[in-house]
Parts: sequence; structure tokens; C-alpha cells
Amino acid sequence: MTELTSKQIFDLRQFRPIPLVRNSEREDFNRCHQWWWWRWQMGLVPAMPKQDALWFGTGWHLVWAEYYTPPPGKDGFTRSDKNPHDTWDEFTKDAYVSIAAFPYFDEDAEQEWVDAVALGHSMIDGQLAKWNSDPGWEVLMPEQRFKAKIPFNTRQQGMPLSHWVNLGYARGANAGGYIAEAVGTMDLPIRDHTDGKGTITILDWKTTRDARNMKSMNKDNQFGTYIAVTTGFLRKHGLIHEDEAVERGIISFARKAKPDDRPQNELGQYLNKDGSVSQRQGLPRYWREVVQRNKANRLRQVARIADDVEHMQAIRSGVMPITVIGVHSQTSVT
Repeated sequence: MTELTSKQIFDLRQFRPIPLVRNSEREDFNRCHQWWWWRWQMGLVPAMPKQDALWFGTGWHLVWAEYYTPPPGKDGFTRSDKNPHDTWDEFTKDAYVSIAAFPYFDEDAEQEWVDAVALGHSMIDGQLAKWNSDPGWEVLMPEQRFKAKIPFNTRQQGMPLSHWVNLGYARGANAGGYIAEAVGTMDLPIRDHTDGKGTITILDWKTTRDARNMKSMNKDNQFGTYIAVTTGFLRKHGLIHEDEAVERGIISFARKAKPDDRPQNELGQYLNKDGSVSQRQGLPRYWREVVQRNKANRLRQVARIADDVEHMQAIRSGVMPITVIGVHSQTSVT
């Protein structure tokens, strides 16, 4: 092998042979390379909007992570003895936060700022009533951090050794090993018996202000990663059988809106004060989206992760320039 240049030696000292890559980092990278560079390489965090929505979403995750986690010695169908309202009170203790809520009937209507603590309690009641604690879900483990090795993909295996040395890898793809380790947090892995098959499923809790952009979640790259890379982790810990794999995810949405207290007829339709059927039947407060991934989809997802890591390394090492490919913006989903 040709003697390494000083630049190549510097690269090898700077980069781990197998770098870690997080879902949130890939999300930023695919949104805008410049944003990713500022945030993940320079440690700069540009000014952000008020974080009330993120705070609220964090508490919502905590409530259901604690509630669905079985008590010690109990099976996965057993829910916690702890009341979700108690968890919410502990999380929001001494908090005086207003949060934007929206009328039940119109997602384009003017928002209303309400007491976040009271809104959370109302939403908890609604979610318990809607899903009845999901008796068909066998919880495999509580919210859990995972790590999964990402192999070099087929294209990368054909690249010359010099390419990988320039990117800070001491060994080429053909020498074996992995291009990265993906790390993240699974909200709730379950065996879903409601479909009669016991499908291995990753659950994610989300709060949102409206229902307009939720269909796009079925193609969500970040959530697809959870489905693609967590099978090995669950097998390693003996939580699923060797012939089982994570095949899908369920995103459980809760809309930040007050309950609809209008009267209803026998068909469940909302009524006006004069008893006639209202033209505004309202938007759902709770609904779920299924994100399905077959084996071919999961393999493609892993290959895309490898591509992203290679591109990141190319920018870090100066092989490729930073390009602005989008504009960072905050979403309404937390």
C-alpha cells in the first residue's frame, strides 16, 4: 500500500473506524447539509423557536412509556399500576406553560393558548378511552436505546481502498466490517396480536396540532430506520425468535385539542343546537398510522443509511463540499 499522506493520517486520527450515526443527525443531514455541519460538526445550535411543543411531546412519551411498561415479574400484556395522570403531574410539577391548542372542528381556525398541564390531562383521558390500554399488545421491553451495525452496501464494496482511506477508514469495504453503527431510541417494541399474527412492531408516540401532514409519515425515513435496524437488537436480547423480524411500525397520534363536547346522534354525528347534523364533524383527536416495510424495503433502508454515512464522511474529510439542499424548519409533530 502507498504511504499515507499527512492529510490521510490526520483523517484517520479524526474519525472513528466505525462512526456512530443517529437518526436525528441523518434527519438534519438530509434536510440541509449546512445545518447539519453547523449543528453536528461545529457544535453550533442556531436560534430555535419556543420549545413548548417539544416539552409537551417529551412528557407525552414519558407518560405512555411508564404506563405500557409491565411491572417486574408480569407478562407483556400487563400495564403499569401507576396512573398516567400521576406521571403527567410529576413531569409538569411547578410548570406554568401555555400551549397552542386547536378547535375540534377546524384545523385552519385560530389557535387558542391553553394551560398545558390541563390539556395533557384531558388528552390522557381521551387516549385511554380511545384505545382501552391496547389489550392485544404484548410489550417486549420499555423505551430502549439501541445500537445496530450498518454494513457497507453493494456499491460501496466495489469502491477502491484509496476512496475509503480518503474518507478516514483504515480498511476498505472489501476488508469486511461495517461503515457505521446506528444508534437511537425505540419508543415501544411490541408483539401485536390484534392482527392474529403477533407481528413484531415498533410503536412511536406523537403529539401534533393537525392532521394535514400525517399521511407522509408512511414514507418517513427516520421511522423507517427503526423498523429496518432493530431486528438484530431484539434477537440478541432474546425478545423475538430467530424467524421473527420487525416488519412494521405504528405511529400513535394525539392531537393537541380540547374534547368535542357537542351532542351526538345515534350514528355518532355531531349536532347543532337545533338538533340538526352539523356540517363540521370535526377532526380526530386520536388516530394511528401503520408504516409497513417488507424485507426488500428494510434492506434498501440500511443501504441508504450507508450512503448517508459515506456522504457525511466525504464532507468531513474535505472530499466533497458542503451544499445547502434545503431549509431547516420546525415541524408540528413531537
